[in-house]
Amino acid sequence: MTLKLHVIHAKEFVKLTPSGEFDFDSTRDLMIKAISVETKASELEILFDFRQACADLTTTDIWYLAEELDKNRGLFHEKIAVLIREDGNFDNAKFFELCATNRGLDVGAFKSYEDAIGWLFPSSEAPAGDDS
Repeated sequence: MTLKLHVIHAKEFVKLTPSGEFDFDSTRDLMIKAISVETKASELEILFDFRQACADLTTTDIWYLAEELDKNRGLFHEKIAVLIREDGNFDNAKFFELCATNRGLDVGAFKSYEDAIGWLFPSSEAPAGDDS
């Protein structure tokens, strides 16, 4: 089976209000829209790329976003990798991972793109292809 990767940049779905506060409702709606791409859900792995995000999410916001993923688990294959900047708030990423895994989702938090891809597609499962 060929697995597909869908990279979603946080700037595509993390939204702020005009006053600069995190807009949960807009973010939730756009996150669900972003993972609802036109492909077979059984073939889609997700990488949320937060390296250019500029929103500070509270622990409550993170908890509710993990809950929304759980409600929409049929939209992706199995795994979701969360990628943040090397100097980013890794505690928030790990908290999202914890909230999601407590709901039975397979979510991993990473500071390295290579580590995230390696986790999503272990070498034994990596699709074969040419070297070009």
